[in-house]
Amino acid sequence: MRSRLIPMILLSLFIVISNAFAQIDKNITYQGILKNADATIVTDGDYQLTFKLYDVESGGTALWTETQTVSVSNGLFSAYLGTETAITLDFNSQYWLGITVASGSEMTPRTKIVTSPYSIFASSIADNSVTTGKISDNSVTLAKISPDGASSGQTIMYDGTNIVWGTASGSGFSLPYTGTTDNEDQGFMLTNTGTGKAIVGKNTGTGPAGFFEIDNSENTNPALTVTTNGTGDAGLFIGKLTSTDTVSITGGGIKFPDGTVQNTAATGATLTLPFSGSADEATNALIVTNTGSGKAVTGQNTGTGHAGYFNINNSSNTSDALVGLTNGSGNAGYFLIDNGINSGSAISAITAGRGYGIKSEHIGEKGSAGLFRITNGSNDSVAVKAINNGTGSAGFFQINNTLNGEPALYAVSNGLGVAALIDGKLTATDTVTSSSGGFKFPDGSVQTSAAGSGGMTLPYVASQSSDATLLSITNTGTGWPAFFEITDAANTNDGLTVRTAGDGNAIRAKSTGLGWAGYFIKDRDTYHGGGVYIESLCDAEGLYVKNTSDGHAAKFETTGNLALNYATVDIQAESGGPGLLVTKSGFGTAMRVSQFTSSYSEYPAVSIWPGSGKGLEIYQNNTTNDSTQILVHNLGTGDGGTFFLENTSNSRNAVRAITMGSGSGLLAESNGTGDGLISYAKAATGRAGLFQNQHTTSSDPVLETEQKGSSNAAYFKVTNSANTDTAVVISHSGTAGTGLRVSTNYGDACYFYNGQYGNGARFATAIWAAWFDGNVNISGTLSKTAGSFMIDHPLDPENKVLRHSFVESPEMMNIYKGRTRLENGEITIDLPDYFDALNHPDTREVTLTCVNGWSPLFLDGKIENNKFTVKTTDIGDGSQEFSWVIYGVRNDDYARENPIIVEEEKDKNNKNNNGLILSKKN
Repeated sequence: MRSRLIPMILLSLFIVISNAFAQIDKNITYQGILKNADATIVTDGDYQLTFKLYDVESGGTALWTETQTVSVSNGLFSAYLGTETAITLDFNSQYWLGITVASGSEMTPRTKIVTSPYSIFASSIADNSVTTGKISDNSVTLAKISPDGASSGQTIMYDGTNIVWGTASGSGFSLPYTGTTDNEDQGFMLTNTGTGKAIVGKNTGTGPAGFFEIDNSENTNPALTVTTNGTGDAGLFIGKLTSTDTVSITGGGIKFPDGTVQNTAATGATLTLPFSGSADEATNALIVTNTGSGKAVTGQNTGTGHAGYFNINNSSNTSDALVGLTNGSGNAGYFLIDNGINSGSAISAITAGRGYGIKSEHIGEKGSAGLFRITNGSNDSVAVKAINNGTGSAGFFQINNTLNGEPALYAVSNGLGVAALIDGKLTATDTVTSSSGGFKFPDGSVQTSAAGSGGMTLPYVASQSSDATLLSITNTGTGWPAFFEITDAANTNDGLTVRTAGDGNAIRAKSTGLGWAGYFIKDRDTYHGGGVYIESLCDAEGLYVKNTSDGHAAKFETTGNLALNYATVDIQAESGGPGLLVTKSGFGTAMRVSQFTSSYSEYPAVSIWPGSGKGLEIYQNNTTNDSTQILVHNLGTGDGGTFFLENTSNSRNAVRAITMGSGSGLLAESNGTGDGLISYAKAATGRAGLFQNQHTTSSDPVLETEQKGSSNAAYFKVTNSANTDTAVVISHSGTAGTGLRVSTNYGDACYFYNGQYGNGARFATAIWAAWFDGNVNISGTLSKTAGSFMIDHPLDPENKVLRHSFVESPEMMNIYKGRTRLENGEITIDLPDYFDALNHPDTREVTLTCVNGWSPLFLDGKIENNKFTVKTTDIGDGSQEFSWVIYGVRNDDYARENPIIVEEEKDKNNKNNNGLILSKKN
């Protein structure tokens, strides 16, 4: 069971004040009452309490912590704080005490540390009690020093006996100091014959520590001259040195952190040009490292010489004159001619020896040993030109890997020209030989004229009865293995017709690379035909596409401007199978449909980009079909579906669910730990959700939430701390009915909670804001403009009601009454055993009223120990009957911590009707 602490008395706070009071403990004595959460006294025993001191009323970090085990008897306990952990705080500011029972949460609010007798005494410091040891260094400021007795220009000085105001003589001067001299000698000179500094300029503010200025424009001397006759530096700058002009060095040079001295100007960087140097070391002669994105070395020549020249002048040197090495993804070397009229070579490699002019070797897993490319479309020069004026070959291509089945030379043309043009004799050491302008085939036949545009004479018709593949075309390059094209605009035949009378596929496209297995495109806008037309007259699939690689299994695209209302993909199913079945077991997208090319960071399962028509329409005309029209499965962590209106001027719905039957317009179900339906409104205006039934005779609720689990059926929350509006607004415009009806079989029928500001619930109607049939329990303070009880009228209970107004007071008043009589002139009346604990002793008032006669009655003493005594005088009736009434004011924990605010300024939460709460009606 949770416990709570009822603090009683903060007895004392003892602080060490001076040596004269060193015997005073710096501890705190604390007493309190420990109760359970239901306000009952805890059982007697030992309890672990943790005490913490803070310098803030709530939050913050504890400045002191101590845990004690205290003995509790009848709820009372005492603790002597500081016995386990010494309290070292100065108590020079306000502190609060926080208390925790066992491993529970810290109780709120914290107890404010108040003045103790010792601290009252400490406010008046005894004479001669403040010694030098009690004054902190730098604690006496100029504001604490009186200028009485001082004149302008004087300073505090020691005259040999006392510290007095005076004018310094000799080497002293007063600050701030301003002086002018017209001497030929130094205006100011300070000599130190010791080991310390002659002058120290120190500024703890924001200005310079020293400032030297020559205000004479004809003065050619330096503003500051620093010289040394010793072995140390003339000047030492620790930190950044900034100059708005040039820094002049008349002798010596600049000493760098590595100890080197440079005494000549370095042009550009740290080298003086022209520069010539040599090294006789095994390491590199020059290393330039750039850790940024710029170039490490740039060679630029605006004259007629080389921008860079690398020469090895040692005939026995076998190293390369220039090595370009990169561990990144860029080029190891890059040569560019940026002059359009330059007819020179980007790379000119000349060798006078027997080696290669250019040698390119690739040792990686993939990639070419050389790439020659011309990117200018109007350039009619050759990309590679090999000329040999000697007796060797102009070009030599060799594959040394016996397992390599690729050609030694591979020529591809994406233009109108041929892939290769050989002007001269072509000789091959294998089966292909050309010696007289023709081609010789392995069967010995020679073809001297081209057969059509390929290897067959067209028109070509052939038939073969064989189990082998009749036609196999393989292209290991980047072009198409086959290309079918109709160039006649009037031709209405198919570009490719494939038929089969067997059980196999009429056409099968297979891709083992990264591209599509099949690609059909129609780029003519004047005819409304499709890019591909597939029809199946049997029960099998009209199109079956399978991709086991990373590419698309199929792609359908419409780019024509005259597509109008024609769909990019039109799928019709007249058999028993589905109109479209898309499955994918790997990564990526199952199906993607687009009407224009774009790039996306995430690919949805289905992406539809319509023109002015519908994005997606699914129509089921079978009235007996009870299957789901759209079913989205997501086994990952993303959304099952997202509907997004990106046009800010669009006033339509992102999702619209319409049902003409008796089912739900929208059903959101969650079988996991997530939300079945979540709706966000992230714009400045607009609802996160709107549920509306526009049928005026409908008897069903607009919104119904059902929870069969153990959580809430509905949860409404405002998380913006600056929001002053209502979390839930319920409006009822009918002439009858209920604005809010809550029913439950168990637990609370309705629970309103506000953890910080505002109202937990607010009800406002013209008749009854709230109607409760049953008992109402309020844990807190009830505030009302008026109050009454209503019962059946005792004289006419069937036709009338009786109302009595509540007794109201600016205090939390308790009333006790009774009727009795004196016995032998006095009577002692017992009150409930909680009377003393509940009612403040200074607010108890007793009213005595005689019944059937009169006698002088008086209260003998006070109400103490839950009882009081009434007596009469000698002239009174010793058996006088009387009634008594006692008025008290609550003194329990809740009443003390939550006092009633009698007068309060209005705010927007309790201000309406032109400033009146209920005096007027809307």
